Amino acid sequence: MLSEEFRKIVSKLDSLHINDDAGYEKCWEEEVNLLSKNINETINFLKTDCSADEFSWMSEGFDDIVDKTKSKEFIDSIEE
Repeated sequence: MLSEEFRKIVSKLDSLHINDDAGYEKCWEEEVNLLSKNINETINFLKTDCSADEFSWMSEGFDDIVDKTKSKEFIDSIEE
């Protein structure tokens, strides 16, 4: 399930050393790929199960997700 996978990525991000640029890059890539894979599931997660902290983590990848999916519905959901 998307929420579980996303939370695993956030947990990894949260545990990385502040200077681990390669680790951050790998996690961000995983996050963008996960959230872009099924945009309807991502939108549902945003609307029903995403905490403010998770939204903050996710926001770093918004531009990349939009670039990959070209989803107007995703843009609308993050504006809500």
